[in-house]
Amino acid sequence: AFMFSSGLVPSNKNFHFKKKKMCTLAFLGLFRTFSLKSLNYSEHASEYGIHWNFFLTLLFAEIFVKVWRKVFGEISPVKSVFAFLTFHWILNATFGGRKFVFEAERSGSFFRANREGILGLFGYTTFFFFGEMTKTYILIFKTAKAKISFGLIILSFSFASLRFLSEFVFQESPSRRLLNFPFLFLCASLNTAALSVFSLASVFFQKAKKRLFFCEIFGRNFVQIFLFANILTGSVNLAVDTLDVKAENAA
Repeated sequence: AFMFSSGLVPSNKNFHFKKKKMCTLAFLGLFRTFSLKSLNYSEHASEYGIHWNFFLTLLFAEIFVKVWRKVFGEISPVKSVFAFLTFHWILNATFGGRKFVFEAERSGSFFRANREGILGLFGYTTFFFFGEMTKTYILIFKTAKAKISFGLIILSFSFASLRFLSEFVFQESPSRRLLNFPFLFLCASLNTAALSVFSLASVFFQKAKKRLFFCEIFGRNFVQIFLFANILTGSVNLAVDTLDVKAENAA
């Protein structure tokens, strides 16, 4: 959702802003890695790997987008989605796909230790272009919010159809670790469905002459809220051995 939103919201083209953003992501990525290792924080290597994390994924996805636009200019988001889906499929096929991700040893190299995070980079960048593609689609309807809501519902069903089609073609279910086509289309479908709900709520509250203050708060401060939520989650995991909590207590 974070990557999708990044593509959906118009990017700030100011060079100093982008430089500051990338430096911040690099700092957060390295700080998170070193702090978690020093605290002996329990984490699942199957999420991003041993040393990798979400902030490093955001950083490299930002670099990929920057290089892509430097080479090809303001290319259509649809073409960008198709290209990065192809890159993602080729990269995973080259290294053995499911067998490598699920069965390979962690030892031996930095790449093996962090294969989920590194192999997933093209997939996460695809999320960004999914967001851009949705933004382009929304702009067709301009300010007609009811039409935007209806268009988002159609787009959500389209992504859902592609999800089931890719499951049939590749004979695999959505996988967070593989970031395979069914998972990518599933997430795109869920994000556009959520947008359609917010859009319909906006239409309703506009007619009632009320404002969605919680949407404005989250919209303007989503990075701060995301970081705060991460800190709260980390605090709980440090205070409680969540990996060894019994099922009845966890419920």
